[in-house]
Amino acid sequence: MWEAEITAPDDLSQKVFDHYLREGVIEACDAPSPIRPWQKYRYFEHRRVPGAFFSLTGRCNLHCQHCFAQADTLKHAKEFSLEQIEHILDELQSCGIHALTLSGGEPLMHRQFSQIVDAIAERDMTLYRFYTNGMLFTEAIAKQLKGYGYAPELVISFDGLGVHNWMRRNERAQEGAVEAMRICREYGFPIRCAINLNDKSLPVLEETVRFLYDRGARSLFFIRTSESPEWLRTGQRCLTLDEYWEAMLDLVRRVRDLNRKDLTLQFFNGPLIVPGATAEFYRQFELPRMEDIDTHTAWCRKGQDWVNVSSTGVILPCDAFEGAALESGLMREGCNILERPLKEILMDSEYAKVMALKFRDVVDANPECGTCEWLL
Repeated sequence: MWEAEITAPDDLSQKVFDHYLREGVIEACDAPSPIRPWQKYRYFEHRRVPGAFFSLTGRCNLHCQHCFAQADTLKHAKEFSLEQIEHILDELQSCGIHALTLSGGEPLMHRQFSQIVDAIAERDMTLYRFYTNGMLFTEAIAKQLKGYGYAPELVISFDGLGVHNWMRRNERAQEGAVEAMRICREYGFPIRCAINLNDKSLPVLEETVRFLYDRGARSLFFIRTSESPEWLRTGQRCLTLDEYWEAMLDLVRRVRDLNRKDLTLQFFNGPLIVPGATAEFYRQFELPRMEDIDTHTAWCRKGQDWVNVSSTGVILPCDAFEGAALESGLMREGCNILERPLKEILMDSEYAKVMALKFRDVVDANPECGTCEWLL
């Protein structure tokens, strides 16, 4: 936030300003107000990282069949102490990171979740989003968040009507998720639902989408249940990419009425279908040519913009990589935020080397990708 006198140079700019005013991104003021400490200019030697994906605990009240974080209820699951969390928050802040997404395990399983929210607010950091199965989300938590002026987007897992309890191995999982959505509606928190797609959830997908829409979800993320260690151990099958995309194309046709209103659809390693978007809207974006792709193009935009703090303190390129990384021991040396300053990890570590990879590096190392018709 900053203080400035703004004059719209044209009608389009005025519409943008009016939209930001309505959404609370900017606000009108009669007198100058001082900027807050985090808004002051600072120079960092490492790459710019505006946000952190923070796994507060490895503990979870569920034992889902597909969990990519290897989260469980076992006593050996990792959980940060409040002192460690405050240290991590200070490290993040020292590197210019202001926005937080909380995850786990189940973040609400942390015994000191309320104090963690206090610690985030004390540092004037933003609680952008948090992931939850919804079963432990209460009005008391909602009131605390609201009291600090937070309205984080809750990403609530919901894998299908009649399927969710099976996926989550808990007969009350669906009930808990629906109750969390009710609380979100009451307190004005935006709802995003993450839906795992597999042979069991596909047949009820449209019914599930309409059910979630009726309960306030305005953003849906469709995840192809992937080859996580836990899912592979169950013996369940993963959809092929062709099966996934055929199902998604069919779904878009079926729920276009909701998308035309206000429902955002996001796909696994794919596009974002914004409300009201038409085919003509997307045709304006021309595909790049291989020879035009800059050698500096990042291999992963999300990985560049978000640093991922796993439940063990190891800094990872992606939250979805946690289970595989913990099993393999990858990035175990010199990448733990509890053992080494984050600045050093961002600049000189195995993690830093992975984040320095570029799009062309990935293609060159995987020749079969270079001939794929869907590469660009």
